[in-house]
Amino acid sequence: MKANNFTKVAYPDLANSKLSPNAKEDSNKKFTVKALKHNAYLYNKEGKRANKVILNLNSKVKTYGTETINGRKFYVAANNYYIAAGNIDATKRKLTHNAYVYSQYGNRIGQKVVKQHQVVGTYGDPVGIRGKSYYIIGSGRYLKRANFETR
Repeated sequence: MKANNFTKVAYPDLANSKLSPNAKEDSNKKFTVKALKHNAYLYNKEGKRANKVILNLNSKVKTYGTETINGRKFYVAANNYYIAAGNIDATKRKLTHNAYVYSQYGNRIGQKVVKQHQVVGTYGDPVGIRGKSYYIIGSGRYLKRANFETR
């Protein structure tokens, strides 16, 4: 699947160290399997994009701890790649307005409202749906960016 000249793939080297050229090295390290909550890029040790690969939402990756690069937190993955922590860990944001929950198509999900002043965990940067910005709050669940306080 291609979008904007970038390829969305599940990157097997990160999820299964047996497929990795560094399999022996990776097997000696203690790892944790994490699920991506937002599509993610791979970064190098300088914090710059390593390639044009995009890891899909809900992909599972083996992580070997965290590192801070240029003030940003990254998870260390196999083969000297890094994944931005915001794509795995939630960032807490406070709502300034009552907010409806939306689907990936921009349609309201039920009549449930998330109340004003509640703190909600969001993943990654806002995504655009039908010309509006939304934060991912869970699998297939979004809240409008305009409902959050700006920092």
